[in-house]
Amino acid sequence: MSTLDRINQALLSREAKALSAEDYLLDSDMDSFSYAMFWMELDEAYGIFTLEYIQSIEYATLTMADIINRIDAYEAGKIYLHEYFYKASDLKNDEHMIISETKHSREQGMASVFDRLYAKELERFKHEGRTALLYIGGALEHHSMRKDYGVNERGKYPVMAQSGLLASRIAKKIEVDFLSINANACASGMYAIYEAKSLLERGYDDVIIYGEEWVEPAEILLFEQQNIPITCSDGLVILRLSKRKSEHCISEVNWAWHKDSSAFCFSVQGYKKAMKMQGGIDAVKMHGTGTENNTKAESGAIDEIYGKNKLRVEYKSLIGHSQGVSACVELCMALEDEALEGKEVLVSAAGLGNFYGACRVSC
Repeated sequence: MSTLDRINQALLSREAKALSAEDYLLDSDMDSFSYAMFWMELDEAYGIFTLEYIQSIEYATLTMADIINRIDAYEAGKIYLHEYFYKASDLKNDEHMIISETKHSREQGMASVFDRLYAKELERFKHEGRTALLYIGGALEHHSMRKDYGVNERGKYPVMAQSGLLASRIAKKIEVDFLSINANACASGMYAIYEAKSLLERGYDDVIIYGEEWVEPAEILLFEQQNIPITCSDGLVILRLSKRKSEHCISEVNWAWHKDSSAFCFSVQGYKKAMKMQGGIDAVKMHGTGTENNTKAESGAIDEIYGKNKLRVEYKSLIGHSQGVSACVELCMALEDEALEGKEVLVSAAGLGNFYGACRVSC
């Protein structure tokens, strides 16, 4: 069924006239009640005909083509999550959190530890079609700045912990056609989803997002120097995204930068740039660092856009802050959260440098 046919179906169910793409919606001769029912039916089908949109309509100039274009653009922008695997921290280690399976391997190169523990899971993400890999992590210098940085011996760190080498090794394991690295700190995963959408629109069959993060002294020092009370943590995540339809649709994704007062500050205005969606939202998965500045800014943005009573969840109080992989790890957790089942969820993220991102996901 074409988009025009679907709209006309909604009109005919209101006992209105079927229209062509060039007609004005006013030509349907609906009364005010029928208009309300018409918009409700379209919003139930597509999720983008919100009250705010309806109140902004200039009926004197609104054509069927305008409605068709809104629907078609929205449908074309959808991407789908087909498969995922993640590991979140589940063990307290001093003031921070780690993945318990790595407890006895912390003196080894953690990338090699993850390789050994999760090789079978990574193998599942090989694909015969044209595939891109987006490797995500925290700040680029993070992986290299290990306590054994000064060891002057071939094959020792930091060479074996350099982000380009880590990303390349994963790309070769799953035999991809394109590789990109993203390290927008805590928002890296959300930018990867944003980039994945563009790659899929350019014709890639699959986009794999792979991220790994582990607690290091340099990471802890960064927050201590800024007096930011963060529980740093490990995390690993693998996602497969494509244009092929599946249960979990990512219908919108936004990315923004905002000129805040410092690289470590977050603002209501910055969050609002990313959080504003065309479609309706049932709940928000907050970035939720728990710091005073972030909580005030993020909560304020949600209040202004979606109201003070909008359902909110956060997971960092359970798993710590896994930095560059946090957005994607917590997206996976939202998909498994019974409180969010069947809901359209806004997944929010923000990162060092005043980066903001958000996506709308069907849980």
